[in-house]
Amino acid sequence: MRLRVAVCDSQPDALSRMERYCIRESSRRLVSCVTCYNNIRELRDELNEGKEIDLLILDIDHAFDKTVAEDEGKNGIDFACELGQKYPFLQIIYMAEQDAEYAQTIFLSPVQPAGFLIKPVKMDYVYKLLLLAIERLKNESQERLVVQGKLRHIFCNWEILYLESKGHITEIHMASGKVYECKDKISELEQRAGKEFVRCHQSFLVNLRYVEGFGKEKRKREPRESPKESGSKTQRDVLVLENGEKIAVSKRWYGGTKIRLAEYFGENRKYNN
Repeated sequence: MRLRVAVCDSQPDALSRMERYCIRESSRRLVSCVTCYNNIRELRDELNEGKEIDLLILDIDHAFDKTVAEDEGKNGIDFACELGQKYPFLQIIYMAEQDAEYAQTIFLSPVQPAGFLIKPVKMDYVYKLLLLAIERLKNESQERLVVQGKLRHIFCNWEILYLESKGHITEIHMASGKVYECKDKISELEQRAGKEFVRCHQSFLVNLRYVEGFGKEKRKREPRESPKESGSKTQRDVLVLENGEKIAVSKRWYGGTKIRLAEYFGENRKYNN
């Protein structure tokens, strides 16, 4: 596994030095590519257009473009907080002068850095931080789901309530209530999703974190069914979610769903409506 690195620093010498360091680490198979930016606005624009990076090395003294009114007075730490909300898995390493004015405010920020480099930066520190970043990336790759819509999106597993297949698209229902669409098949997403997801139906993949119970609900008769045909099928198995939604459990996936519930929650938990 290699890192896709971006470096943002308004000082040309520092930017060039860091680029050389990262290129050197590509020979040790730590870095796959490095992109350098001398202003925050350019980096922000490329990220908004869908550029993907794993690690950002950011000068915290770097000031925003003062021509943009809402950015006036902001620095690199403010930008890191903005990125943390949009890209929760992005790792950020701060750079600063030894007597940087903003250094002491780092630990008051909601976004904690993956490392800190003091200028002039030493190569051995960069190497150690890159190794740590790769280890974090390996661990975090098990906790996120990458999907393809108009743009490629990365969701934290804990944000997802369930996924529902509808024709040629898959809807991603978030715990927040928002719904996104992607082109990936639900069978493909099942392979990529974490172990906390269970396939309970041809059309549903549910996050076990949000399952409150397993039970039955009264089944509505299909339009083409006669009362006699539906008489033996008056109830259906469902997963009951924290928000009250009920997700159908089909006969095909019934056994596997029960096993996954027992594995995830423990054998002693009882599932009731």
